[in-house]
Amino acid sequence: MRYQKIRDLFKKYLATNHDRINGILQRIRGGWENWLQVELAILLLSEIRDDSEAHREWPYPKGGKLADIFIQPMRGQEIWIELKTQRSQADETLPERTRLDIDKILNQGSTFTQGKIVIVFGITTVSTKRERDEIVANAQTARYRVAQWTGTKWIHVTDAVELNHLTILEWNPQ
Repeated sequence: MRYQKIRDLFKKYLATNHDRINGILQRIRGGWENWLQVELAILLLSEIRDDSEAHREWPYPKGGKLADIFIQPMRGQEIWIELKTQRSQADETLPERTRLDIDKILNQGSTFTQGKIVIVFGITTVSTKRERDEIVANAQTARYRVAQWTGTKWIHVTDAVELNHLTILEWNPQ
């Protein structure tokens, strides 16, 4: 499985379930990231179609930090995924928490990502101007890519547009 395939699967899942996810954001304060980790792991395992196993909160080789999802396929590349979700409509910490996950991977050393698929996803509906400005600034400096679900398609965001729909922050080291 390739990085692009994982990204496309995840985006398709989010687009298909965007009403459900927006409902979760409006009604559940924190904790739904664990649910989404399991959903994403099940989705990936269904695509891999072998005896691979997915692990939540799997230790990185260095530093005692944990990956949200680790998949060791029977064939192919290891998959390491960090996932961050908006905790509530008033949560403005997603950009910072996403950056911390990126740093967690970078702190593994320059050779860690070789021969592996490594991705960080952040999921938000972006409800505050401060968070929107921070997300757009990071997109403009290529810290991570930003895409927004419009209801019919994903659009890439690099300008100060209204980010008032389901939005995904995405980073990979390649």
